[in-house]
Amino acid sequence: MVAFEQICKASMSVALAVGTTTGFGVRFIHELGTKEQKDKYLPLIAEGKFKTCMALTEPGGGTDILGALSTFAEDKGDRWVIDGQKIFITGAHVSDSLITVCKTEKNAKKSQSWTTIMVPRETPGITIRKNRENQLPSL
Repeated sequence: MVAFEQICKASMSVALAVGTTTGFGVRFIHELGTKEQKDKYLPLIAEGKFKTCMALTEPGGGTDILGALSTFAEDKGDRWVIDGQKIFITGAHVSDSLITVCKTEKNAKKSQSWTTIMVPRETPGITIRKNRENQLPSL
């Protein structure tokens, strides 16, 4: 935190990049990942050779993620099949992997049965577009 505080004082742009990396990747992998995932990805992230993002917000829910999470992941034995849509994913266009939050039980209460799955960006079926709605028009 002491180092991060100094980064924030020097440059909020750099601080946001560091915060995104630690909050949307390192923490998930460190706390929820397998030993193999930690051994493989944490050093790569520290070296700047692997980037992650968090896919959480959905079109129908806005900021009501507790009540509106509808992306569903089904365990098919040898793979997970994810059905849903995510929006406003900071850094998705440059990430190597998307930390994706899904429901895994159809009849669970709205804020239960959440599963976090690390999805490689190149996975078939994923479409990533940069948001252009908030850009100023050219003069």
